Amino acid sequence: MADWLAHNGLTPALCSSILQLHPDLSAASELKAGTDPTSYTTQEAWELCARAASSRLPELEDAVHRVLNAAQVNFFPDLARYPRAFTLHDNGKGVPYISCPWQGCQNDLLTLAHEFGHALQIVASEERRMPPVLRETCASQSELWFIAELKKSDPTLSEKLARVFESRANYTFTRVEPELRAALTKPDQQYQYQWNYPLAQSLAWQFEQQLENGTMVSVFQNLRSTEELVTALTT
Repeated sequence: MADWLAHNGLTPALCSSILQLHPDLSAASELKAGTDPTSYTTQEAWELCARAASSRLPELEDAVHRVLNAAQVNFFPDLARYPRAFTLHDNGKGVPYISCPWQGCQNDLLTLAHEFGHALQIVASEERRMPPVLRETCASQSELWFIAELKKSDPTLSEKLARVFESRANYTFTRVEPELRAALTKPDQQYQYQWNYPLAQSLAWQFEQQLENGTMVSVFQNLRSTEELVTALTT
């Protein structure tokens, strides 16, 4: 716990402040899996991720285009070895590698948007390695951008994905947040990656509502500390 806090530039008090920013999603308590099929192809979905990011932060258009056109995406990995989506910094050729199992369901759209957000912050931040809380914040923001962009062309699906996003966030928050709060009192507690998610989801919502574009760009470029960003939200 102590090492994780230091790596993210956090303190127990700052974590508590971030958790208090999480919206009330109790009405979305029923987990919606998003298993209905989608008519989007993998290429259409990938391009929509890029369009959503460019629309939200045009200042990052060059980085968005690099992810869109150069990043390596594997939609059909060996599920026995790689059942879950993930993004690596470098495929060996200087661009991110994304593994995103595709079954053609609505949930895949949000998962792909999440991984696009990871790839975008990798490219935008260049060699500056981002701590995991902010890394997951960027990925969650990309999901929100995707939902907003989809609303322009398919408002019905956008609304469905918004409900899926909220249900997943509520499920994660209610399940992990108590574990995180308990761990904050135990400096020697063994690190769990899932601690990053309730903090990241809380920040993503608030960043979208409160931060100016210039500050948002600096988040993806990894030029702001978590403490600076929380101060910007609360002052």
